[in-house]
Amino acid sequence: MTSALRSRGFIALMATQGFTVLNDNLFKQVVLLLAVNVQLSNPSDGFCNDLQACTGMLFAIPFLLFGTFAGDLADRYSKRRMILIAKSLEIVVMLLAALAFALDSFTGLAVVLFLMGTQSALLGPAKYGALVEILPRSYLGRGNGIMQAVVLAAILLGMGSAGYLKESYAEHLWVLGLGYAVIGAIGLALAWWIPNLPAADPTRMLRANPWIPVQNGLRMCLKVPGLPAAILGHALYWLVGASLVFAWNEMGQNLLFVPERAWTAKLATLSISTALGCLIAGRLCRDSIPLRLPIIGGFGMAVSFFAVALGPYHPTYIWMALVVGSFFAGFYIIPLRTLVQRLPNRSHTGRALGISQFSDWTGIVCASLLKSSLTALGLNSIQSFWVFGALLAVGSLWVGRRLHFHLKTD
Repeated sequence: MTSALRSRGFIALMATQGFTVLNDNLFKQVVLLLAVNVQLSNPSDGFCNDLQACTGMLFAIPFLLFGTFAGDLADRYSKRRMILIAKSLEIVVMLLAALAFALDSFTGLAVVLFLMGTQSALLGPAKYGALVEILPRSYLGRGNGIMQAVVLAAILLGMGSAGYLKESYAEHLWVLGLGYAVIGAIGLALAWWIPNLPAADPTRMLRANPWIPVQNGLRMCLKVPGLPAAILGHALYWLVGASLVFAWNEMGQNLLFVPERAWTAKLATLSISTALGCLIAGRLCRDSIPLRLPIIGGFGMAVSFFAVALGPYHPTYIWMALVVGSFFAGFYIIPLRTLVQRLPNRSHTGRALGISQFSDWTGIVCASLLKSSLTALGLNSIQSFWVFGALLAVGSLWVGRRLHFHLKTD
């Protein structure tokens, strides 16, 4: 490992990212599991006939409202400063979560989930933009691979323990809220070790209307060859990934009848396979990025999804098929994320990452809509994998062809 990847700033950024993702997943997954329980005990035929999908959308909407604005903030001000502000807000939000748990208010938890999404939206462009400023350009691929591996390890721990914590503290869930606040405080303390980073564009104008930064960012991205394809391809992954989580939570209780704790833990173990794929892909993305990697990764995931849909409907078989697909996810997302960071001018990195974040979370919001649509069409959570596989097969082929056309390098 080079000195750049062993620097205090890089390690602090990785640790901050890890604790952030851990908290997001600990809290969000507990709330989603509570939503499934509420839905099963009190089915609704009203506007929100799929409570898990509607609840997940509350976490995603802030990324649409504030994601590109956060990208402008990350360019106008020091990215370290923005990280510290966002991490401080995280502590406040988690204390509100403790209050909502204490009041046994699902509505209150839904509001807190929206606030958690808002805090995470402000943090996103700053942390990924800081990676560009901390590492030399030639190490961005490896840095992204390590960062994504850290993210997935945090998801593994967060989602894997969420079901256990929900059951263990069923009568005292407010304790979890206090624990989340402590995790936020640890992340804030680690963030102070990130080096002071000068503002990339101190003259960047900030707009109160959230759609103006979106329009400005889109115009900028459309001028950079290959960047739109990389952004859309990355968003496709999050559309399918969020849909997979919804399907997984539902199939465990409704189709496979696996205990909630054990099934949630199996979902988290998929992150290990993805992390391995990310580390390998990161080493492949050095001075040049192999443009065939997203096609290989996308088709690898698609084949595994088709295997799930074909059956048999057995927990171990489904888990093993998705372990294989999860490995290929790393080959898909790492080159696309690295291109989003490399292709734009450095003074516009935050803005490009803001648009990418906006697109990712548009995909996640669409996952909630897709989930509701598939339910309305009568497809169960396992049959839905036919749709997920088709989206990845077609989408990854389109992304790969567009990148080859615009960049003409491999």
